[in-house]
Amino acid sequence: MTVSGDLDYLAVNDLEEAAALVLFDRVEVLLIDLSTTTFLSAAGMAALVTVHESVQTTGGTMIVVARGPATARQLRRAGVADTLQVVDTVDTAIGQGAELLFSAAWENSPIEESQRAGARP
Repeated sequence: MTVSGDLDYLAVNDLEEAAALVLFDRVEVLLIDLSTTTFLSAAGMAALVTVHESVQTTGGTMIVVARGPATARQLRRAGVADTLQVVDTVDTAIGQGAELLFSAAWENSPIEESQRAGARP
């Protein structure tokens, strides 16, 4: 998901509704891109935490792309970055998401444990 413009109290419902639609399909990794977000309010940060909690209840992971003073700095100052998984670029988020999915598939594969000895995912 990409959030553009302001993520303030006026946009919170849109974010939560869009996330609910995505989570209806039980996604394993939800990427929220704030790269083009120009303002992030306390209400916007609270909505991100709410979405994060919703993702966790379905067994998934949420990765937030945030950089710069409008998003990353705000998340750090408010302590929200301690709760959320925040990265600087979409490429990093995709890489981390793919690693999570691959690791989960590896752990759940029918290969015998003895066959995995010395193997790396």
